[in-house]
Amino acid sequence: MHHVSSAINEVIDKPYEQALKIVLEANRNLSSGFVNMVFPDFVEQYGIEHLKLSMQALKVYTFRIINIDYHLTRLLLLYFYDLYLQNVLMCFSNRS
Repeated sequence: MHHVSSAINEVIDKPYEQALKIVLEANRNLSSGFVNMVFPDFVEQYGIEHLKLSMQALKVYTFRIINIDYHLTRLLLLYFYDLYLQNVLMCFSNRS
């Protein structure tokens, strides 16, 4: 991940404040998942001198990750609920 963050920094080649705006915009436009884990690493590597700005960015990233996990979990529960319920009922019916 550090290598990808370093490459992003080299390609953007701007001061941290400007680079962070670009990285935040990229984060909004990319799909969820592993690819978005690079952005907090970018903040970790290059944002130490800009604590307030970096903490705001990490808040955005954290919310996005938590929000995605919540919706994914909910989707999986809804999708597999019927299958789960059938298995539970089958287990109880086999006990008698």
